[in-house]
Amino acid sequence: MAGKNRLRERNRSKRISRHPGRIFIYERLLLLNLHARAIGEVIKDLTKERALPKNEAAYFGSMVEEARASLSQSVAEIMDAREVHASAIVSRRRLRIEKKLIQSDD
Repeated sequence: MAGKNRLRERNRSKRISRHPGRIFIYERLLLLNLHARAIGEVIKDLTKERALPKNEAAYFGSMVEEARASLSQSVAEIMDAREVHASAIVSRRRLRIEKKLIQSDD
């Protein structure tokens, strides 16, 4: 029985140890936001140089901001679910450790 528990614990720790993957996703989300800001600045620069009419600049700027916001929201929703799941796993692990500590004190 102890062998099965160790195997389960090892498999659980593999699922939790995906922090680099989560960090990668958050880094990509940051890049998305930074690049969207840069595109907005390019649109403003083109408008200042009269290479792009103001009404078209506003339209394209809105498209970029809408895409950025929609992508950010979608990623945030998925990441929220992943973080809740990871938190539940870690909480269960913490409770098992607490239970063992209490039992060892008796």
